[in-house]
Amino acid sequence: MLRSSLSKIILIAIVAATPLLSHAAPSKQANESALVLTSSSKQLNKAIQQIIATRPPVDDFGVVLANIHDFPKELVREAKSELQISDRLQIISIEKGSLAEQLGLKPGDQLLQINSFYVSRGQSALKQFAERVEPAVEWDGEITTTIIRDGFGQNHSTAALQNNG
Repeated sequence: MLRSSLSKIILIAIVAATPLLSHAAPSKQANESALVLTSSSKQLNKAIQQIIATRPPVDDFGVVLANIHDFPKELVREAKSELQISDRLQIISIEKGSLAEQLGLKPGDQLLQINSFYVSRGQSALKQFAERVEPAVEWDGEITTTIIRDGFGQNHSTAALQNNG
């Protein structure tokens, strides 16, 4: 019940804090609890907010994931062109202080791999992630992610954090 109430409060904060941008860009919610993918389109922002409100974050990673199959059919073309949403799982929001934030991941990043586990694509990608990847990864150990950001592949690792810290 508390989580549901908090989701509604966060949703209201997102609506109040979502700036209109010319390009997709991450923005902080008013309560500073997460980074959220935003758009210049009110309809896309509403769809993103709906995904966040109805989907819990990946517990140990601190992200909400979605792909093109999570958007209403009438917004698919716009989501593809403005947000580069595809059939890959993409980070929609990141909890402040989470492992994903520590790794330097950002809303809009597309997940390709976590450690040696490839992230599936397609309509059942989220289900496959929850069933195969999430339980297999040792979240409190060394984590290496491979993502696509702005069309380029990148690796982010907790080992690099330990070496720099």
